[in-house]
This record gives sequence, C-alpha cells and structure tokens, in this order.
Amino acid sequence: MRNLLKKELWSEKNWLIGLSCYVLAVNLLFLPLAKHTDGTFAILALVFTLPAFPLLVLIKSFLLYKNEWDMNTGLLLFSLPVRRYKIVLAKLGAITAEVFLYTFLALLIPYIILNWYSKGLYGAEIPTLIKLWLLGSLGTFILIPFPTFAYIFSRAFVRFRGWIMTISLIVILIIFFKYIAFGKAIFGFLPPVSFNFIICGEINSVTASTETLAATFLFDLLLLWGSSYFLEKAEM
Repeated sequence: MRNLLKKELWSEKNWLIGLSCYVLAVNLLFLPLAKHTDGTFAILALVFTLPAFPLLVLIKSFLLYKNEWDMNTGLLLFSLPVRRYKIVLAKLGAITAEVFLYTFLALLIPYIILNWYSKGLYGAEIPTLIKLWLLGSLGTFILIPFPTFAYIFSRAFVRFRGWIMTISLIVILIIFFKYIAFGKAIFGFLPPVSFNFIICGEINSVTASTETLAATFLFDLLLLWGSSYFLEKAEM
C-alpha cells in the first residue's frame, strides 16, 4: 500500500509543481494592487485560484483511471499482487494530497499579503485560516468518488462505456440528492464551525454547518466501496 501511494504521488509530481507555480503566479500578479489597497486586492487572487479548482479535481479523478487504460499501464498495475481497493485508496491518497496542498497555498499566500499590508484592518485569525483550509479541502475531496465510481463502473462493460459512465454519474447524483436530506438529519448533532474575520479593525464571526459535509462523506464511503468492487470486475 505504501509503495502504491509513493508511485501515485511520484506520478503526480508535475501536477503538484504546476499547481503550486500557478497559485504563486496569480498572487504575484495581484501583489502591486494589494500594496496600494491595504492588501484587500489580494483577496481577488482567490477568485482565480479556488472556484474552478473543484471542476479540475473532478476531471482529474476521471483521468487518473482513464490514463491507466489508455497508456496500457493498467495491465501492469492491476497485475500486482494487491487487492484492488488498495489501488483505489492509493489514487485517492495522491489526488487528496494535491487538493490539500493546492488549497493550503491558495489560502496562505493571500492571507500573508492581506495581513502584511492591511496592518490589522483586514484579515482573519490563524484558527480561521486553518478551518477554511480543512473545510475547503474536504469540500473538494468529497467530490472525488463520484467520477471515480462512474468511470470504474463503465469499465465493467465491453461496449457503450461512455454512455454507461454518463448515465451512471447522473443516477448517482439523483440518488445523492434524494439521500442528502436524510444524511443531514443523521449528522444533525454536529456543531457548526465558526470563522472570525477582521473587517475595518473589528472581528466579525460567521458560522457554517458541517452536516452536509459529513453526510456526503458517508455517501462517498459507499461509492469507494463500489469502486473497489467493480475494479475487480473491470475489463482490461
């Protein structure tokens, strides 16, 4: 399992470097404006680094497996004497590392710039930054099992894989939206998370619910189990 994870992380090194360079470049682009606006323009960098990232993760989750089949490396990978669920977990671990690293950098650099130039007028407390990082990363992470299951499920068939993948993804989403109200009720006991932001020198608190996140994570566990099961039956 450890060797599999190392292999996946090593194969993703170019993505990790590329994403890190992109975040740095975007923030450097807004740095001159941040200097003359008490650091507030640093927040605009988030508009270019965070909103589209979940979509990129969805595509990447699909490509992680598709590339194995397209480049015939799947024959070697799936011939290894390991259970298929370990392969799923190793790939999940690799893309999760990307998600957490990217989100950390995307939040940390604007945070430093904002706090440096605003001189205490604007910003956020460090615990708030950590909470934003964890919730933002987890909020993106929970999307990964959806395309993963849809693609692996389609590989269990010989024909019409594209249609099967699309239809299965739609069916999964329908089931998910019917389930989520029930799932949120299960985790209704979870307390909300509070965030403290500094605006014009005063601390303002905002709270966010964690019920949806926890309910989706439970649904993800079922999808990951299904992914491991159908990977055993996938056509090479």
